[in-house]
Amino acid sequence: MIKRAPLLALFGAVCLGACATPAVVLISPDYSAVKVRKVAMAPFRDFPGSPGSGQIAADVFEEYLLMPGYQLVERRQVDALLKEHGFELSGNVDPAQIKQLGHMLGVDALVLGAVTDFQTASEQTVMVDVPEETAPPLYGGMVGDYGGAYGEGAFVGGAYGYGGMPMETSIPETEFVPAHVAFTAKLVDVETAELLWTVSTGSDGNDPGSALQAASSKAMTSLVQQLRRLAPR
Repeated sequence: MIKRAPLLALFGAVCLGACATPAVVLISPDYSAVKVRKVAMAPFRDFPGSPGSGQIAADVFEEYLLMPGYQLVERRQVDALLKEHGFELSGNVDPAQIKQLGHMLGVDALVLGAVTDFQTASEQTVMVDVPEETAPPLYGGMVGDYGGAYGEGAFVGGAYGYGGMPMETSIPETEFVPAHVAFTAKLVDVETAELLWTVSTGSDGNDPGSALQAASSKAMTSLVQQLRRLAPR
């Protein structure tokens, strides 16, 4: 089980859109930028029902690990070792396994993660209420003759009415629903299995790839901002 030291809750946001939600950043008080230089990226856990989503998320997120200044091990080397030794890095990870893999890769820490949402873009039909136009009031007059036992003559009368009452009607419209991707990533010390930092984020995009790019940028920009506030140790 990964050791969870007390974490400092820090919130950061990058304005990627009017409705963008901030990334949530948690950093261990024991984090040391001096001690954590070289890291390796493991595949993320897939979102249920979206096989391969973890690999896609890890591929995109990996490039953003350069922002804090980490040295990265080639993903192909990591994947080869995982396959060769049958390591399983999803769910509760064995600290001994983390330490063994870390020593094989020669890294100070491992980045693990999970995709928590993975929705592709779609279109949906919604019913929109539209007011109908009404005709203005109608005014008119009548002119006629009358006759009978009491004599003959003429009359002039008036009449008025309305063309209709205000009404609404519903019409179908198609609207675009953007893709949405969210994930959580964490950095684990290979010697102690201590959780050094974790970041949770999500974003929209025209497709899952662009959503992942936006989410990864937001997450790491927030993390770097918070790490820079810590005293160098």
